Amino acid sequence: MVGGHKWCIDYFPNGYTESCANFISLFVNLLDDDDDDDDDAEEPVKGKFNVSFIDEAEKHKPMYISETEAFNFHSESMLGYNMFMEKDVLEQSLHLMNDCFTIRCDIMLFSSKDAGGDKVLMSEIDQHLNNLLQTKVGADVTFEVSGEMFAAHRCVLAARSKVFMAQLFGPMKEGTTTSCVIQIKDMEAKVFRALLSFIHRLTP
Repeated sequence: MVGGHKWCIDYFPNGYTESCANFISLFVNLLDDDDDDDDDAEEPVKGKFNVSFIDEAEKHKPMYISETEAFNFHSESMLGYNMFMEKDVLEQSLHLMNDCFTIRCDIMLFSSKDAGGDKVLMSEIDQHLNNLLQTKVGADVTFEVSGEMFAAHRCVLAARSKVFMAQLFGPMKEGTTTSCVIQIKDMEAKVFRALLSFIHRLTP
């Protein structure tokens, strides 16, 4: 589920058509039910997408998907790549392990209420922020709470909390480098974990 819509990845190991039989084909498919409201069903879903092998995705810039082209998705319509990768190349690559590979699909949808078409659904931003918290990529501040260590991103914390803004960037700022650990007293680790999770959510 992305943006209130159901999606899947369609994979064709021998190509989608005869002309691309030497390639694997990958498509993103919108699976909205036909029994939904007729007016909503006819309304296309505007968005961008990117499909990649999981190890390639880890090297992408955070907003790599914003550079891709926008499309109008319709129910049961497929958009993607007839010639995603040659089968011989895939079989000899590191992507294939024990006859298996993992595909990552990033989908960015636009709000239908935004006339300019550039407003991303907030749930997607939530997802990106949560990924930062979970993967700890770019984390530049560490907290110790009840003996447990938490890595976080000072800019995210400061943007969401005046207390963290003062603590991390004010006159009495603490932890100017990642090697410094900020001690949080009189708080349980599970409470601080919940606080971090709340800070990385922008929507209710």
